Amino acid sequence: MSKIHALLEGQAPRAAQLPEPTERERLRRVQGLTQAQVAEAIGVTRGAVSAWEAGRYEPRGDARVQYAELLRLIAERHPAPDGGDSP
Repeated sequence: MSKIHALLEGQAPRAAQLPEPTERERLRRVQGLTQAQVAEAIGVTRGAVSAWEAGRYEPRGDARVQYAELLRLIAERHPAPDGGDSP
């Protein structure tokens, strides 16, 4: 739901759901992506992606939405082997 639709409905936009940090890293690696590639695609630094995967920081704003979508798409292709948390 877009922010505009949320305003009209009287609801705040729902925060993009993210998997646990270790699953974030697993998804990136299983897709064969580097932190630098993910960072470039989202428009952040490689250090930001590293911090997200380490659980030191959480992405915010548009970066969070884009990162969550990337992880969701990868998770569809590469589900967790144990059926664990994915976006």
